[in-house]
Amino acid sequence: MNHVLIVDDDEALRETLARAATRWGFEASVADSTAAALDVLRNRQVDVLVTDLRMDGPDGIDLIRSAVDTSPKTQTVLMSAYATAREQQLATGYGAVRVLCKPFTPEDLQKAIREALDSRKGYRGMVHGLSLIDMLQMFHLSRRTMSLVIGGERPGEVHFVDGNLVHATCGELTGLDAFKALLSGESGSIATSSPIDVPTTITCSFDALLMDALRELDEEQRREVSIAPVALDFDSAFTSQPPVPRISFAPVPSFESLRAPTLNEPVTSAKKSGGVQASAGDHNTRAMEQVCEKISAQVGCALACGVVDIRSGILLAVASSVSSLEFYEYLGDACASLLANSFASRLDTEKEMDGVQEIYITTPHHLYFMKSLESLKAAVVMITTKQISLAMGWASVRSLISEIEPLVP
Repeated sequence: MNHVLIVDDDEALRETLARAATRWGFEASVADSTAAALDVLRNRQVDVLVTDLRMDGPDGIDLIRSAVDTSPKTQTVLMSAYATAREQQLATGYGAVRVLCKPFTPEDLQKAIREALDSRKGYRGMVHGLSLIDMLQMFHLSRRTMSLVIGGERPGEVHFVDGNLVHATCGELTGLDAFKALLSGESGSIATSSPIDVPTTITCSFDALLMDALRELDEEQRREVSIAPVALDFDSAFTSQPPVPRISFAPVPSFESLRAPTLNEPVTSAKKSGGVQASAGDHNTRAMEQVCEKISAQVGCALACGVVDIRSGILLAVASSVSSLEFYEYLGDACASLLANSFASRLDTEKEMDGVQEIYITTPHHLYFMKSLESLKAAVVMITTKQISLAMGWASVRSLISEIEPLVP
């Protein structure tokens, strides 16, 4: 049973809070001063220390600071009706999980105690510069069960169970509509809290949810800003171009010289010849092609999606509307050259590095996303129009990795 220590020089208040903690299933004890609380901390394990700020003698901040050395595993919560911004900053700096402002409800205290218990493992603090997508993917991959409160231009909440997003709210919206609305915000604040009981309004997988939401947002942006397609010629682009040696930066035909398909033009698998490998593992090759086709269809703006053997520059599989075999040779060769260790070693001071993990390239009309698999033997490459967002592009490429990795020889 978790032990909670209530410290306050107001006898009636500390006894009331102790009885409430007992009802919630905690073992509770009380102390009327910093000195008495430190005696308890020295003699037994306390999981959560809840202390008032203003007390005779050393105050609550003094107690929190002393508790760091006396009982380093104890999590702390500060209560106060008069805490200044400076005092709140000091309390959190010494490790306080929450600062409860009086008057507070029993539910506020219970939530603070449970949040303190959840904070016994892992780190807490303030971060900036991360996107909401980055944070959501982090909580998904760490398989967290928690609630995420989002503030700013699109305030709302998202709720995770074992890493899966099960519910979202944004204003009056709930479920998928709320999640999409939250992703449309450009900035805000994020705070985690203990999980609460919520209805299940989202049932699809996290990867599918993220990709569908980003795709819909991209489609809305395209409807708002109409961009005329660039008329390019796929089939004749490479007819007069000389071959390019491996790891060479001689001029090569640009993807810009190809004809961009319309957004509703299907992306099909390339024939396995020329720059595309047709090996004994044809079953794996077809499976990889199917994964590439699926992602290309979901993205909509994808012109080509493939898997490149970094060691040889050969395309193991590709889904594309390009019919030129020379294009595949150039694409595979360029991807392998950029991701190969011989190229990367010139850019990174770590001489033992094995290769580049991710590369993003932008040209006047297209975006190139390249990401190495964990084995660093092969990489996923996707080429899109500039009508796609970077977040959508990277989410699409990263979603390929788990499905492609087992298929690469």
